[in-house]
Amino acid sequence: MVINSGVTIENKGSFSSAIANGWYDVTKAGNGSEPAPSADAVLTINGGNISGGKITVKNDDGGKLTINDGTFTQSESNLFCIYNANVAKITGGTINGCVGSIESNPSSEYNKGEFTISGGTFNTDVSEFVADGYILNNGTVEKLGETNAVAKVGDTYYKTLAAAVTAAKDGNTVKILRDVNTAERHDVVGKKLILDLNGQTITTTIAERFMNIRGGGKLTVTDNSASKDGKIISPTGDYIFVVFKGELDFQAGTVDARGYWQYDNNGTTEYYGNTIVLVYGDTNDTENYATVTLGENANLIATTKAVDEMPVGEAYAIMVDKNQAESAYGVKVDIKGTTEHAGLYVNGVVKKTEGNVPVFNIYDGAVVDGQIYSAGYAKWNIYGGKITGSTGMEIRAGELNMTGGSLTGTATPT
Repeated sequence: MVINSGVTIENKGSFSSAIANGWYDVTKAGNGSEPAPSADAVLTINGGNISGGKITVKNDDGGKLTINDGTFTQSESNLFCIYNANVAKITGGTINGCVGSIESNPSSEYNKGEFTISGGTFNTDVSEFVADGYILNNGTVEKLGETNAVAKVGDTYYKTLAAAVTAAKDGNTVKILRDVNTAERHDVVGKKLILDLNGQTITTTIAERFMNIRGGGKLTVTDNSASKDGKIISPTGDYIFVVFKGELDFQAGTVDARGYWQYDNNGTTEYYGNTIVLVYGDTNDTENYATVTLGENANLIATTKAVDEMPVGEAYAIMVDKNQAESAYGVKVDIKGTTEHAGLYVNGVVKKTEGNVPVFNIYDGAVVDGQIYSAGYAKWNIYGGKITGSTGMEIRAGELNMTGGSLTGTATPT
C-alpha cells in the first residue's frame, strides 16, 4: 500500500493505531481473525498528515515500512508516534512524538527489529536509530559532512570521536571539526595516530583515563588551525592520558584539567589537582618503553581553585609510576612546552637504580610552573627552561645533571 500527499488520517481515540501495517501476532495468524501471511506487508508513506491513535503508525509483525515524507503527530507523551516490530526506514518527514522499535533480531522472519533513519525532523531523540553516515543535528537527521560531523579521517566523517579513533588506521589523522562533549574512553593500541585539535574544544566527562596509549601505539596531538587554540577540557577527570607501552607526542594544544582530590589533614581539608599524564614503565630493562614529549606549543594546565573557592595545591602534569616490582624501565620524558600549577613527579615506589631508569630532559624554552618531586629514582637532565614551585625541586632518589635554566622555590621558609 502507498499513501501519498494530500491525505489526512486522524484517530481521535487511544485504543488502536491510526495505521497498523503487518500482523498483530503472526504466530496466531490463520487461526482467527488474521489471515496467514503469504508475503510481507509493505507500506510506503510519501506524504499526508497522520495523527493520533494508541500508536500513530505501527509497523507490526512481518511489516515493511518506508516513510519518505509527511507529518506525523502523537500528542500523548507516553504513546508512540512511530513504532517498529520488523523492518522500517525513515528518509524524510516531520515526526512529532516518540519513536521506537523492538530490539534487533536479524534471524527472526517476522520480528527483525531493523530500523534506520536517514532523514526527517524529530522532536525527540532518535540518535540510536540514525543510519551510518548520518547524524541527528538539532532535531534533523542529515548526511554527515564538514558542517555537522564531530571528526573526520581522510574523506570519511564520524559522528563521535570514539568512532573516528577506532576506525582510523595506522598513520591516519583524526581531525576535530567542531566542539565535542564525550563520556567515552579512547584507546590507541598498536597504531600511530595524529589527533588534530583544529582549534576546537574536546570536553571529556569520563572519571579517568580519557585517552590510553598502549600496545606499542603512538598518539601525536597537534593543532593545525590558524588560531592554534584547540584544547581538551576535563572538568573532574584524573589521569587524562595514560601511556603504557607507547608514545604520547603532545606537540600543540592545551589540556585544561579542572579536577582535584581532597584529604583531611588533622581536621583541615586540603585540595590537590589531579594528574594529567600518567606513565607506566616496564618490568624488564628495555629502552623507549613509554615516552612522552611536551612540545614547545603544548600547555598542561591544572586548576588553582576548588568549587568552594578554596585553593587547590599543585597537580602533577606528568607522573611516572611503576609497572610492578619497583621498576619503571624505559620511560623517557622530554619537556619543551609549558605546565601551569602542575609539576613533574616520580612515584616513590620506583626504586631500581641501574639500567634504563626513567629519564627526564628539560630543554631551553620550557616553563614548568610546579615543583619537580623525584620521590622515586630517575635521571634529570635540565638543559634550560624555567622551573618554579613551592619547592623548586626535591630529590629523594635519582640523579641531577643541570647545565642551564633556573630552579626557583617560592614557599616561605619555616
